[in-house]
Amino acid sequence: MDDPLRYSTRLVAVCLLSLTAAMVTFVYTQHDVEYYPFAETPYILFVAFFVLWLAYFLMKRLAGNFVNWIFFKREKIFTYQRAYTFFYAIGSLLSLVLAVVVMYMPFSPGEVLLMMLCLIFLVKILLLFKTYQLFFPKLYGTLHLIVYFCTLELMPLLVLVQFLAYAGWLLMVKL
Repeated sequence: MDDPLRYSTRLVAVCLLSLTAAMVTFVYTQHDVEYYPFAETPYILFVAFFVLWLAYFLMKRLAGNFVNWIFFKREKIFTYQRAYTFFYAIGSLLSLVLAVVVMYMPFSPGEVLLMMLCLIFLVKILLLFKTYQLFFPKLYGTLHLIVYFCTLELMPLLVLVQFLAYAGWLLMVKL
């Protein structure tokens, strides 16, 4: 039942998604920077954003696995993980296109943020629909939707935004 290709696909998709998210975050935070006190500062800042995004996706996946393990059977979890991996891959490819467009075309930070939010919203709506199809026939399927999208998608994203803002500020001040 376990597919090794699924794990490698998920790993590549998460790394690609973290890389592109770090690129967009870096471009968004560097709009107002006039100079760096040291030559290494932008590289350290980019690596910090990449590591924060990677940790975000890892913690979100671990929390999702824990919730699924509590509420659902192995067959449904496997089907859900296949769909989740597919949506990760689609989201990472779309975000790579977005990151390349952002890197080579002059967009304001507000436009970059709006494009990224639209992409995230599209992928989350597709994932919500798939989750609804898989888990809704029973009463606790509705609970899974509430738990999943409120506590495992929205709250970690809000926490990540605060961490990224603080990390950017800290690295700009300390370096």
